[in-house]
Amino acid sequence: MLNVDLVVEPELQWIAEEFWQAQLPEGWEEYQDSQGQTFYSHAEKALSQWEHPLQRYYHGLVWMVKKGNALLERRRRGRGGEDTPRE
Repeated sequence: MLNVDLVVEPELQWIAEEFWQAQLPEGWEEYQDSQGQTFYSHAEKALSQWEHPLQRYYHGLVWMVKKGNALLERRRRGRGGEDTPRE
C-alpha cells in the first residue's frame, strides 16, 4: 500500500505506523462491501473510493524520505548530486 518493505527499510517503520494509526479526515467514513473489502466514503462530497483518503499523503512522504536518504547516501559516498558545490 505504501511501497515500504520493513525488512529492507526499517527506517520507514514510523511512517507505516503513523499511517495505520491515522484517523480518517473529517467527513470520511470507513465501510466494508459484501465481499469484506474496505472502502471509504465522504457523504458531503458524494465520494466513495477504495483508497484510504490519506494514502497518497503517506505514499508521498515515503517517496520523499527514500529520495532524501538516497541523496544523503550519494553524498556520503562522495559522488554528490546536482546540488553539490563544485570546486
